[in-house]
Amino acid sequence: MASGPSRYAFPKSHRLLKRDAFLRVQSSSHRVASRHLVILYLKNNLGHVRVGITVSKRHGKAVRRNRLKRVIRAAVRLSMPQLRTLSLDLVVLPRRSDEVVGSRGLREEIGTLIPRFLI
Repeated sequence: MASGPSRYAFPKSHRLLKRDAFLRVQSSSHRVASRHLVILYLKNNLGHVRVGITVSKRHGKAVRRNRLKRVIRAAVRLSMPQLRTLSLDLVVLPRRSDEVVGSRGLREEIGTLIPRFLI
């Protein structure tokens, strides 16, 4: 294994961890949406992106919600090289769907949403 930070790393400093941080982003009116995801965003002064993932109970029981969070986290991790330069707090919310989407599909959706943050 190579030592040093990976370009796909998702360290704690790049995550939203506290409830008040999530609420601050959710109360902002900035959002972009795709077929399977809604991303809420708010500028921060940290010089790097912070990402939080929220999956509500309407998506199913804990096993299904946790799997959905893992897939979204993997998609975000693979999108980190594009996201790393943004100075934003992001909250990723999946839309309710019976369609099963993999990490690759979500990563492509995140890739199409990133340019819309900059508008």
